[in-house]
Amino acid sequence: MEPSAKKSFTESAEVTEQVIERWKARLVLHGPASELGRMARHQLRLWEDRKTKTA
Repeated sequence: MEPSAKKSFTESAEVTEQVIERWKARLVLHGPASELGRMARHQLRLWEDRKTKTA
């Protein structure tokens, strides 16, 4: 793998982690029973699946 591709992958993994942390914060902030909480749970599942596939 080229160094630029490796850097890009690392940056992508970091961005994915940041997005997951933001969705976790929204879930805590709004609560799991609210509409925004349900949306956060759904997005967390999607982003964690994406993270697993790229790992």
